[in-house]
Amino acid sequence: MMELKINKSGQTPSKRNFQKLTTIEKILLAASCLDIKPNEEIYRLTLFGIVQTHIENLTEEALQGTLHKSIYFTRTSNGNYKLTQEGLLKIKEFENSNIKKISKSSYFKFIKNVGTDKYSVTIDSLNQKYIPEKNDEKFTSAEIVNFLSNKEINTKSDSKPLRLLNWIIQDNYSWNIWNSEFYEEEEGFVEGKQVLSLHNRIERNRKVVDLLKANRLKKDPNLKCEICNFSFIEKYGDWGEGYIEAHHIKPLSTIKEETKTKIEDLILVCSNCHRMLHRIRPWKDSLNIIRKSIRRRADSFT
Repeated sequence: MMELKINKSGQTPSKRNFQKLTTIEKILLAASCLDIKPNEEIYRLTLFGIVQTHIENLTEEALQGTLHKSIYFTRTSNGNYKLTQEGLLKIKEFENSNIKKISKSSYFKFIKNVGTDKYSVTIDSLNQKYIPEKNDEKFTSAEIVNFLSNKEINTKSDSKPLRLLNWIIQDNYSWNIWNSEFYEEEEGFVEGKQVLSLHNRIERNRKVVDLLKANRLKKDPNLKCEICNFSFIEKYGDWGEGYIEAHHIKPLSTIKEETKTKIEDLILVCSNCHRMLHRIRPWKDSLNIIRKSIRRRADSFT
């Protein structure tokens, strides 16, 4: 029996665990992790992301070449594929394996450190795009490739995003995965992607967020997190001036497209607390749970 447990973060995968599998079998194993159904489309980079983080650090060119020629998949459009009848039969070979499932809307971030710099490429499966970064700051792939000498970037691809990604996964890279599967546990939450997308748009609505921040700055020039009191300007100086994140406090299941967001619907939180708020179920209790947890830990040290 084969075992493949999906981790949220890790180092370069050890191919010895799956060395008996062919490349197409590794892609099929990834498809099994995604629990792909007949006639269901899947974005190719989601498949590749699972292979590259958990099975073997194969280049995207190698994976794409294998996928394109395979009888087990058929291409539909825009990098999406479906399992053929042969693929559906072949994937049954993994049914008795211990394989943890993963959300189809996962994000895979590949990270490589060079000296004091950190380079990364995130595969955004939901929006089907790459997000390249240097030291957690967004750049175009062309800009990052230009930062590095031709000796550093040594891949065959003419596509700069692929050149950057393939260079990162050549060796000594780490990765992390995050996804929206915790949203699907929300009671009454049906149209997951649509509501998640709407929720993110609300939190990124610059007009209402800027108004909330402006009101808060009048009372608190340090813009402290409403949960843990962390201040970016106190910690990072000028770099942190004016920075804070907004969190929508209503349960996702209650959000409607036509609902007008008010500043009372948002709270200002630091990045850590924001991430934790999105992890805790049920949604409506997350604020109180985190605040109580922080108070308990603070009391334990006094």
